[in-house]
Formats: sequence, structure tokens, C-alpha cells
Amino acid sequence: MYNYPQKVGQGLTFNNNKMTETENKTVVHFHIGRGGHFNNPGHRTFEGIADLQEVISQHSDKLFYNRENYSSILKDLEERNLTNLVELLESCRDRDDFSDFEAKGLLVGEPVHTDCNGTVIVDAESFDSPVGSLNWDYEYDTDVCQYLEDCDENELLMIANSNSYRSEELIQEYFDKSTDLVIDWSRFNGEYADLIEEYFNSRSVDVEEFYNED
Repeated sequence: MYNYPQKVGQGLTFNNNKMTETENKTVVHFHIGRGGHFNNPGHRTFEGIADLQEVISQHSDKLFYNRENYSSILKDLEERNLTNLVELLESCRDRDDFSDFEAKGLLVGEPVHTDCNGTVIVDAESFDSPVGSLNWDYEYDTDVCQYLEDCDENELLMIANSNSYRSEELIQEYFDKSTDLVIDWSRFNGEYADLIEEYFNSRSVDVEEFYNED
């Protein structure tokens, strides 16, 4: 009988070196789904500050711990009625030690998160990383976590125009840490969207234009 992989959070360990990357870098969360004027797929929205592991935890009831090639290998073995290998594979999965099975020449691959059908939602590269994606249904339903410093113009505008109470703080952080502009935020006129557009579309930015009159 097929046993579903472990639920997220059961016996998992994470690469501490990757996780500590977030200590000095802010990670922001976007969602890709339907939206906009015509409710088309691929619509991107800003969801707040959260790294990938936090978002994974929020969906722990839908995700399962698995290995890259586990589902395809299991299906192949079951179709070929190789009962002994199926039992060995499932026994190794329960112990999370596939050395006995891989000694047969079949590699199960790196850890991943899947849905209950074995479809990979979080790939091996993103498995224990602060940044990456949960591909539920690609352009129809995907969560993306990335460093604030890697945001482009459109993503920064999403943040600036969002209802997040920390949106201004994030835009200020981006310009302070990721650009060579020196801005006195105590004098800033609050036109964050204009500042973003000016920065990305002009050869130079005169910050004095964005200050309140004394």
C-alpha cells in the first residue's frame, strides 16, 4: 500500500547556513495568480515580509516531505509489480535513509516538498532556502519569496502602492541599502512611486525634487 510522504515539519532539518542568510537581508513575499482588470492569470501581488520557510509553514497542511524521484520510481515499480522493491522503497522512506534502496542503482534524489499526489511544489534548490517559490499551479497560483534588494521597478511599485503598514519602511530600506542615493527621509514628500519611477527611468535623480519645502 502506498504511504503518503511525511507532512511538513515531521523530522525535518534545515541547512543553517542558508537560513542565516536572512539575518541581514529582508525577504519579501509575492503571490502570482488571477487578478487585474480582466482577472487574467499571472497577476502579481505583494503579500508582505516573509521568507520561504515561513510561507511553507503556513501551508504545512497541504505539503508533504518527499524526494525528487520518489513518486516516479514508486509508480514505475508498482506498474511492473516489483513488490519487493516497493516495500524496500517505502521502508527506506519511513526511515529517511535510502542507502539500501539506492544500492540497487535507483537514485531518489534530493529532498523536496510535494502535494498529496507527489507533484513537486517546492524543488530541491528551494527546499531549505529563505528564497524560492511554491509552484502550486504556476501562473495561476504561485508563491514567490525573494530578497528585497532583488526587486525590480514593478515589484517596488507594488510594495509602495500596497496597504502594508511597512511599505514605506521597505522602500526606504531598498534605497538606503541597494542604491547610491542619499535621501533625508525626514524631508521626503512621500511620493515613493514617483521616486521609484524616476530612479529606474532616469540617468540621474535629483533628490532635492522630492523634499518638502522648508
